[in-house]
Amino acid sequence: EILLGVCDRQGRIGGIAVPGADALSALPNREQAYVIAPLGDNRLALAGLDPRGVNYAACTLAQLLSPKLSDDRIEMPLARVTDWPDLAERGIWWRRPPKNNPRPGLWSGESGYDDGTLDWFAGLKLNHQEIRLNMRVEKDKPASAYLDPGEIDRCRLRGIKMIPLISHLEQLDGSGIFTVYPETRGKGEIPKWAKTVPYICFSQPAAQKVFDEWFTSIARNIACDDVMVWLSENATYCSCESCKAMDQYQHEMKVLLHAWNEARNIRPSLRLRVLLTQGTFSKNVELIE
Repeated sequence: EILLGVCDRQGRIGGIAVPGADALSALPNREQAYVIAPLGDNRLALAGLDPRGVNYAACTLAQLLSPKLSDDRIEMPLARVTDWPDLAERGIWWRRPPKNNPRPGLWSGESGYDDGTLDWFAGLKLNHQEIRLNMRVEKDKPASAYLDPGEIDRCRLRGIKMIPLISHLEQLDGSGIFTVYPETRGKGEIPKWAKTVPYICFSQPAAQKVFDEWFTSIARNIACDDVMVWLSENATYCSCESCKAMDQYQHEMKVLLHAWNEARNIRPSLRLRVLLTQGTFSKNVELIE
């Protein structure tokens, strides 16, 4: 018999004491810590202080069972395990691989996580995944940002912390921003090597308005206290007089910080994460300071 569940601080599940579980509260990242312990000769307990820890206990037991499974026989290990992660967040820069990719986790340009790759990811006890936001700007409506509810549930059910992602800021033309607010289109010659055009004139009030609305939409609608933004990876910057007066990446940060503070009026706990890029390399220290 397997007894599995969230225990109390005294290490009990439904009044049954699980050996070693009373020490979980003193461990690093205790919400992800767990114990596996025998209860007599025919019962195994899997306990954690939080559903995330219980999930990892079940993952470990499944991995212990796997080599000993056959069609008509199973060997049940009466294991004693106390485990916890040293790092609260663990993950890789990754999106779903294309169909029939024999090596899960490789780069592809696709999105969506319903092909088994997320199970592979969670089976390694990786728990941090950035998911690209769907960002829209429509006429006579506030700008919106949302995630596929199916992707949210798939992450939640596997103990994965899902971080909504606004990808590179010079690559947002698909959102509709330039159709609704044509004045936000960046000025000047577009370099031949630029990956995506056009790019945003961050000096336009409409640009700040759109970012403010995207961030407040995230704060209202997505159950996560973090939002990740990737700064531009190319130096494709508007050359209007207002933009020329400020460094490109300092300007991007200024717009992001304003939008983040607007969103914190709705969700004070919201944290902003920023990815530095090859474009920011020579200015990383400045941006961090």
